[in-house]
Amino acid sequence: MQNKLRKVVFFLMMLLLMSGVAFASSYTVSSDATQLAETSSSSDPAEWSLAADFTIGASDFTIGGSGINYNYLTIDGTYSFTANQNLINGPVHSSHNQLNVTGGGQVEVAQDLYNGRGSSSYYSNYNVISVSGAGSHLSVQGNLDMSNGYNALDNHLRLTGDGFASVNGNFLLYAHWSYGNNWLELGGGALLLLGDKTGDFSSGQGILSSIMVWDDSTGTYQRVAYYESGTLSEDQKYLNMLSVEYLGDVTAAANLGFSGYEGYTVIRNVNPVPIPTTVLLFGSGLAGLAVLRRRKRV
Repeated sequence: MQNKLRKVVFFLMMLLLMSGVAFASSYTVSSDATQLAETSSSSDPAEWSLAADFTIGASDFTIGGSGINYNYLTIDGTYSFTANQNLINGPVHSSHNQLNVTGGGQVEVAQDLYNGRGSSSYYSNYNVISVSGAGSHLSVQGNLDMSNGYNALDNHLRLTGDGFASVNGNFLLYAHWSYGNNWLELGGGALLLLGDKTGDFSSGQGILSSIMVWDDSTGTYQRVAYYESGTLSEDQKYLNMLSVEYLGDVTAAANLGFSGYEGYTVIRNVNPVPIPTTVLLFGSGLAGLAVLRRRKRV
């Protein structure tokens, strides 16, 4: 009986391999870890999780390593993660790493958070920070730097499903001294920046070309703006789906569901308000009356 079961399991595994299904190797973060850098690949990423609340005090914490890619750390609502120094998702010469905060997970970074650190010789691309789900929160006391160094491109901060990130320092989204290379993706989540930053995100600002909003009609993220021949072009449809509001007092913060975050600017995507059917019918009725009047006059 056991031999038959083994054969069935072996047969199913071979079918999965032949179908191209990706496998992942699972690891647990040790209590004294400072770096997650298992050799892995796109078809076999290294997936890391916590076994207890985790705090690192005297050292930076790094996801990925030089020449080592595809390391994923997931923080769910089971345990919390605290870095008392810097947190680096994708160091120099390391790409395709992920920090996933989901299911009510809590991550706190006491200093700076780097999502990709390139150099003049080595890239650090396609690193992703994702915060998703109600109650999921990424807190950064220092700067959130999306493109530290020369060759740090196509890195993503993705905020979805009521997950949110709060940043007390600077939010650095440009790369190679320009925007449109790294991305803030808003899909039902929010980014909170300390201070009144509304002017930084107003029409005509270059940072808009690095922001995408989720479009239900296409099932994809769409750019709010882009550069064409050196000129910033804004897509009005998607610009209207970007909301930037300063939470100037307790009431303003509470009204948007961010009690305790007065003094922050909240950046999020909103669905455009559809025109009610009754209004459309009323408008078409007026147009019909106008046509009838013209005919009577003729």
